[in-house]
Amino acid sequence: MKLIKLIYFFTIILFFENCKTKSNQLDKIPNETKFVFAIDGLRLRESPDIKSKSLATIPYSSEIEIIRKTGIGLKLENNLSGDFVETKWKNKTGFLFDGYLLDKKEFISFDKALIFVKNKFLSKIKDENFASNYRITDYWSKDWKWSNVRFGQKKSNSKYKIYTFIPTKSEEGCSFYNDSNCINVILNDKDEIIFTDLDYESMGMVNYNDEEIIKFGFLGGEGDGCNSFTGGSTFVYIFNSKTFVKNQWGGGQSCLSKDCSVGVEVCKNWGPTSKNENFFDSQNNPIQPTSKIKEYFLRGISETR
Repeated sequence: MKLIKLIYFFTIILFFENCKTKSNQLDKIPNETKFVFAIDGLRLRESPDIKSKSLATIPYSSEIEIIRKTGIGLKLENNLSGDFVETKWKNKTGFLFDGYLLDKKEFISFDKALIFVKNKFLSKIKDENFASNYRITDYWSKDWKWSNVRFGQKKSNSKYKIYTFIPTKSEEGCSFYNDSNCINVILNDKDEIIFTDLDYESMGMVNYNDEEIIKFGFLGGEGDGCNSFTGGSTFVYIFNSKTFVKNQWGGGQSCLSKDCSVGVEVCKNWGPTSKNENFFDSQNNPIQPTSKIKEYFLRGISETR
């Protein structure tokens, strides 16, 4: 009887140890390597928390080894999201945000886009009008440098990859006051660069993409209590024709009568809402859009108009 109890006891222990081993193996990802694509480098932290102690800043393009996933998520202000992973870099072990990690193939694509933007952007920045359009005001005081460029976002589908960069250190996005300074690059599945808005005008951030099109855009608006305006620019890049169409739209209201008795102007009677929109080709020539082009602009996220 004692022998049966002992056998039962050790069987239970072996069962739990086996489950524990399998659980640990699920968390571990042996020999998986990734590359850091954060342009300013990526902090290796003591614990899986963005506020925890920094052990090192791992430079752009460094190769790291992932030891295990933690399941602890993080979403940044630029909408980049991911999880903390335990990693090894050189002789250090700590935690990284994997939203800034890519596998080798993906990193090669990103690096190609980054180098392309760097070379093309630097060749244009000596033009004062170009620099002004991209908000490089510090350039003229000689303070601006390539490291000021930030990563904005990445989008992809089965055939294309889209990378967005922002040429300033500002923590704001690249859309402001009905304008934008985003730099977008599109690569096909062969890592060939097929489009950049540096050749035309900044299109803002990607807000929708599918197998046929990519939609870019930005919004703006202002008002003083007795006048209001909301508008924006939306661009649709069409894969088949490798062209884009721009839709500039806007609307607003003016006050017909005001009340100043409260010490500030308050509108008592708003006039009718004005609305307008115009379509342009890549040379900024006005066009009459086809029904198909109009349908493209209705896909995905719809702007409030």
